[in-house]
Amino acid sequence: MIRAGFTLVEMLAVILIITILLTLGIGAMKSPGSRGKPAASEISRALSYARSYAVAQNRNAWVKFSIPEKREEDLELRFYYSLDSSGTDDSMTQFRRRIVMENLRVSNQLGDFDDRPDTPAEARLDREGTIVFTPSGEAYLGTSTSDNFPPPGPEIRSLIEIGIQPTLDGRVTDRLKSDLAALQIQGSPGTSIVYAK
Repeated sequence: MIRAGFTLVEMLAVILIITILLTLGIGAMKSPGSRGKPAASEISRALSYARSYAVAQNRNAWVKFSIPEKREEDLELRFYYSLDSSGTDDSMTQFRRRIVMENLRVSNQLGDFDDRPDTPAEARLDREGTIVFTPSGEAYLGTSTSDNFPPPGPEIRSLIEIGIQPTLDGRVTDRLKSDLAALQIQGSPGTSIVYAK
């Protein structure tokens, strides 16, 4: 006798296969995913480590944001303390291995998103700069792009903002224009919050 139709197990297997294929297809059609927010979170963890180091060692800690010489489309973070507390170039020693983040840059042109508090232009890290943490955990923004290490500023800013912009080999494509994140550091406690577009 010839049977027409499918059994329940066969139908469930077909539905499972279709579901898997649809999931894979939708994933392929989506953008590659946000890189701005994970990068900002990684930077936030690195800054938290530097702040903890400054407090634990009872000395200033500098986190230098710069562009690597060989890959201008990347962002580099270096972590220093001063052997004699002077902050001069020859007294600086790294206390943590550098971090290089590929196809990422700091941007102070983020626009409005995610209800983040407004920060004045002078409280935003530009393409390069330094965040200084004091032994009490306070955060200061140093804007010097030369090789020197700025001392903590005369006043604490209520907020310091680091804008994160992913790139494609140094270019911001249309798809990446909305893949923005902002890391805001509260000056007095030195803690940070990540906002994403």
